[in-house]
Amino acid sequence: MLGSGFEYVVQEKQAGTGHAVLQVAPLLEGFDGDVLVLPGDAPLLTSEVLDELVQRHQASGAAATILTAIVPDPGSYGRIVRDSGGKVIKIVERRDAALQEVQIREINSGTYCFRAKMLMGMLPDIDRHNAQGEYYLTDVIGLLFARNMPVETLLVRDHRVVLGVNNRRELADAMHIFRQRVLEELMLSGVTVIDPMTTYVEAAVEIGNDSIIYPFTVIEKGTKIGSGCRVGPHARVARATIGEGSVVESSVIVNSTVAPGTVVPPFTVMRDGHVQGSSG
Repeated sequence: MLGSGFEYVVQEKQAGTGHAVLQVAPLLEGFDGDVLVLPGDAPLLTSEVLDELVQRHQASGAAATILTAIVPDPGSYGRIVRDSGGKVIKIVERRDAALQEVQIREINSGTYCFRAKMLMGMLPDIDRHNAQGEYYLTDVIGLLFARNMPVETLLVRDHRVVLGVNNRRELADAMHIFRQRVLEELMLSGVTVIDPMTTYVEAAVEIGNDSIIYPFTVIEKGTKIGSGCRVGPHARVARATIGEGSVVESSVIVNSTVAPGTVVPPFTVMRDGHVQGSSG
């Protein structure tokens, strides 16, 4: 859920992606703008990619713009089928693909920008004559092509951005990529991470310049670490405030505060409001 301030529509019957989008038709009645459609299982999508997709869509004047990627193993993703001139003819789902289509490595990410009126005009024309017996949103692309409506694509530079999560192994892969993003941002901002492969830092963590994070350290969301600190190795810090110039080694600091310039003795456990003053 996105929180308050948004209107939600529930797809009571799970009858496919086209059917899901059709549920919002009453909210879009009379709307003459663009509609962004996103999958719910692609946590690595960024606002920068979505901005670029919308800009490409609006600059091209297309009826629909598809976010695509070229991947080493297309697996179960839908394939982007083009004609000899490079125009998108259709999107074919893996289960419905012919042998030649299965070999295509450009995949549909499930992320689109549509002209709202075009999209809503096409949805009633899709059917469920496919391997899954569902109303595919992807069929709208073929209908647009058949009616000479322009379809554009935006190919992402890093295919990992569009990776979907359908099981716990894929979730672990996505979380690994996300953690690397967080660490890269920290390092570029002036934080030293000795070994990114063994360091776990969640989003919504603040770490000051010239701090050093040692291996086997876990820093969880809600934590603020000042500049010039040394944290780890073997430390866990969660929802805590670590003052500048402090040292936390082989300790657990949860929902607590460490004053600036404090050296926390190894194997210390601080929880729930504890305050550690400077010890030299």
